Parts: sequence; structure tokens; C-alpha cells
Amino acid sequence: MIRVAAERSCYPRLPLEPRRRPAYMPMRSCVLVLLSLCALAASNAALGDTVSGADGVDIAYREHGKGDITLIFVHGWSCDRGYWREQPDFFAAGGDSGYRVVLLDLGGHGESGSDRDDWSMAAFGADVAAVADAVGGDRLVLIGHSMGGPVVIEAAKILRERVELIVAVDTLQEPGATGYGEEESRQLWAPFAADYATSIDGFVRSNFFLPDASPELVDRVASDMASADAAIALEAGHELTTWSPRDGIGSVRDIPFVLLNADYRPTDREALLQVHPQARLETMSGAGHFPMLEMPRVFNERLADILDSTLE
Repeated sequence: MIRVAAERSCYPRLPLEPRRRPAYMPMRSCVLVLLSLCALAASNAALGDTVSGADGVDIAYREHGKGDITLIFVHGWSCDRGYWREQPDFFAAGGDSGYRVVLLDLGGHGESGSDRDDWSMAAFGADVAAVADAVGGDRLVLIGHSMGGPVVIEAAKILRERVELIVAVDTLQEPGATGYGEEESRQLWAPFAADYATSIDGFVRSNFFLPDASPELVDRVASDMASADAAIALEAGHELTTWSPRDGIGSVRDIPFVLLNADYRPTDREALLQVHPQARLETMSGAGHFPMLEMPRVFNERLADILDSTLE
């Protein structure tokens, strides 16, 4: 689950000094101090809420910190906002000088609703746009992991001039690809439909991690994905594999775009620049498909460098 700021007491304990006569504060001043302490605690706590998406589905989200620039983190396929649990404390820790951080659960994931039939990247992108409208702000950075990469691209197409940067994390390694055809994609996912939990568990363990990855993390991710709603997961997976990276990335050429990918598998830099001439590719070593969890300190520093070098 997401780690949030610890609740602070409005009545802090002070060291006892029995030999010194206490200096009593006037009641009005005492009340003002206590109210100030409570306000400080509230300002540092994470704020959770829901917003109705474009199709009426409730989308859960949580805000951390405050700042002129809002970082919206979007999880991947069959995950939830808890996969970004290592980022809020780092990026929202600077108070007024830091960032506002927003984590959300896409429709059909985490605490969000699932009463819909459309599990396309465009529908998920509308979820992100709904949260962006709910939290407000005109300086947005959209950060998407895995399937979240295509999702934030679709969201950027809606939010357009409010988006200052898109960062796609360990995804879109073949930027020039056009996506699978309908029938080909269905055939690709058919073996997983036969025994969803077992096949997904094996796929995650054999494809997403390096040999020295934390066994606890591998178990957790495999369990999360294997226990997802199979109907939603399979349809979202099909929509993902029919989505065209070439068309998607090309549709946001007017927005700065960075791929931050682990180097356990190659990314086609030349194709990326052909599709989006101003795009950048940054790579990380020593991590698999979940660098924000496998190497959170390194990941956070790399992402911070990207933000510092791109945003004014």
C-alpha cells in the first residue's frame, strides 16, 4: 500500500522539568498554537479522494505535498498506485519548493471503479485527465510506467497545453512499431485466458526481473498480477498490444518526451527520434521492469535530473 505521512499530534509532548515553574500561555494564544500545529500536520498529510471519470466510473487518487508543478504518476497493467510508493516522500518533501505529487488508480485497478466496457488506452487516458482536472494546475508532468506510458500519451492528447513533460518508464522499447492487428492480438492473449493466474504468474517471474531481484518483490508483483480481474486484464492487455507506439508518440511531438528505460532489454533510439525528433532516451542499469521499486533511490535521482534539465 501507499506510505503516507505520519499523523502528527496536536499536543506534542515536552520534556518535564519538575523544578521549574511552568510558564502558562494565555488561552487564546494556546488555541492559536494548537490550530497552527494541526494545520501543519494536515498540510503535510496525503489527501485522498475520488473523481468521476468521463464514463462515470469513480477514479481514486491521492495528493502529496504542494508546488507549482504537479507530477502525476500512472501505474502499469494490473498494478495500482502503490507501485509508486517510493516516490512521494522524495518528490513532495520540499514543501513550497517541491512538487505536488498525485498518484491514481486507473479504472478497474486498485480502489477505482470497474463498471465499464472500454479498457482502451484512450479510456485510461481519460481517467488521468479527469484526475488532472480535479486537482487543477497548469504545469503538469505525466509519468507512466509500462502500460502507463501509452496511457499518459493518451492523457496528454486531452490535456495538451497543460502538459510540460511526458516521462514513460520502462516501456515503448520499439517506438516505431504499429501494434498488432485485432486477430493477431487475440491469439497472443489466448494462452493466458486458458489459465490466467498460473500463466501470468509464470510470465511475470520469467520476463520482468533480473536474476538477483528481491524474491519478496518478485512474489508480490507476480501475486498482484495473477490475482487481477482476468476479464479486465485480458481486455486491457489486448488494447495495449493493438495500440500503435508510432502513432501515439508521434501525436505528442509538440510535448517534451523522455523514455526512462532499464537496459535489460534494448530500446530503439533511432526509431524514437524518427517518431519524435525532440525525444530523449535515458537508461538505467541493474534493474528489471520495475526500476522505481527495485532501485528507488537511483530511479528518483534519475527522474529528478530529467525534471531539472527539462522544466524551467
